[in-house]
Amino acid sequence: MDYAKRPLWQWIALYVAIGGVIYAGIYYFFCGRKGGYTVNVLGSKTNEWTIQLNERNASGEFGQVTMTENKGKLQVKVETAGEPSGITQEVGIYIGQCSQTQTLKYPLSPLVNDNSQTVLNINWSQLVKDRPLAIGIRELGAEPGVYVSCGDI
Repeated sequence: MDYAKRPLWQWIALYVAIGGVIYAGIYYFFCGRKGGYTVNVLGSKTNEWTIQLNERNASGEFGQVTMTENKGKLQVKVETAGEPSGITQEVGIYIGQCSQTQTLKYPLSPLVNDNSQTVLNINWSQLVKDRPLAIGIRELGAEPGVYVSCGDI
């Protein structure tokens, strides 16, 4: 087979096809799968997101927040480890990131015995349109207002 005798348009078509396949692969692997919070739960219309809580101010307290959207409401479940026993701590969704959280946007139920559960009358889309946001846990006892754990949404 003599490749030199192919018409120019066939070479252009071949290179365009190869370029299209490469572009589609790059888009799929690097752009198309972003926004990795959504996890569908076995065919239902329920979505679930998990945010990791990291220790702040040498508190030793960390955990995770699970947000589940169902029927337009967001259930927020906070689970931690390392909380001092018998201490109640304030939990909320704050405007900003963990490095500079300040203004309380949505108060959540206080953290008691490493757990907190709250139902917010908003959905995930309404929540994330106000990003950057963070979920923070703050001391109420000896050092009020000091963040002991935080996770960026």
